[in-house]
Amino acid sequence: MLKIAGAKVFRNGEFAEDDIFIEGDRIVATGDETGEVIDAKGLLAIPGLVDVHSHGAVGHDFCDGTHESIDAITRYEASRGVTAWCGTTMTFPEEKLAGIMECAAEHVDAPDAAALVGINMEGPFISPEKVGAQNPARSEERRVGKECQIWWRAR
Repeated sequence: MLKIAGAKVFRNGEFAEDDIFIEGDRIVATGDETGEVIDAKGLLAIPGLVDVHSHGAVGHDFCDGTHESIDAITRYEASRGVTAWCGTTMTFPEEKLAGIMECAAEHVDAPDAAALVGINMEGPFISPEKVGAQNPARSEERRVGKECQIWWRAR
C-alpha cells in the first residue's frame, strides 16, 4: 500500500489537505499505515490530464508522422501531468494524412509516456471562414464518409 501524505486534494469544490492511499493501480478509500509513504505536503494531487488538442512539443509535430515524434511528444506530455493525448492533424493532403494515421495506429505506448488515445482530425475538413492558422488552400468541404475513408486506410 502506498500513502501519499498531506497532499491538497480537490473535494467538494475546494482543495483540502488529505492523505491518498493507493493499492496496486487503484486509489482506495482507506489505507494501511505500514506501506511506503510519500510526503506531499503543500503539493496538489490531481488526476491525470487529458490533452485533446496538441499538434506537438519539444521540436516534434504529430504530423511528422514518425514514431520518434510520437514518442517524444507523449513522453513530454507525461512529464507535464498528461496521461492521455490526442494528436492533432493539420490541413494536409489525404496521402499525408493517411501516413500520419498509419503511424498512429502502429504506435505502442511507453510506460513513461502519455497514452495516445485518439486523433483530433482538425483538417482538412474545416470551415474556410474559421480556418485560423490552417492553410485555407487545403481546407475541404466536409463530405460524409471522407474522414472515415482516410482513417480506415490506416487500419
